[in-house]
Amino acid sequence: MGHSLGGPLIARMAADFPEDIDAIVILAGSIDPALEPDEWYRKPMSSGWISWMIPTFIKASNDEILTLKKELENMLPDWEKIKIPVVVMQGTEDGLVPKENADFAKKMITHAPVKIRMLKGKSHLFPFFYPELVVEELMLLR
Repeated sequence: MGHSLGGPLIARMAADFPEDIDAIVILAGSIDPALEPDEWYRKPMSSGWISWMIPTFIKASNDEILTLKKELENMLPDWEKIKIPVVVMQGTEDGLVPKENADFAKKMITHAPVKIRMLKGKSHLFPFFYPELVVEELMLLR
């Protein structure tokens, strides 16, 4: 299971280590490179003269996001390697990760069943505020 930036991570693990993973659950995952925004402020935030003013946890997040689009583009051919069940859960009111990422998973994962669960009115942090929804899906995978 992976949330947000953990979504592409677990998809990559499923593609690279299919014998070690039985299923994956992507929670509000940033997986479609076309949906990654070009935020002008990210590069200046990583420069030496500004980065010293930014809290460490924000700097770390910014550094991860700076390389995400390119990494997702590099990963495009690997989606067809996923051959295990996939559940994608996405809040319809997610202000950080567009809900259309779920459509991308359905389109790219062609050799495995993909279940999309759109959570009406839920935000990016639904796993923290509504963990019972995630547990419900995990129980169905058993």
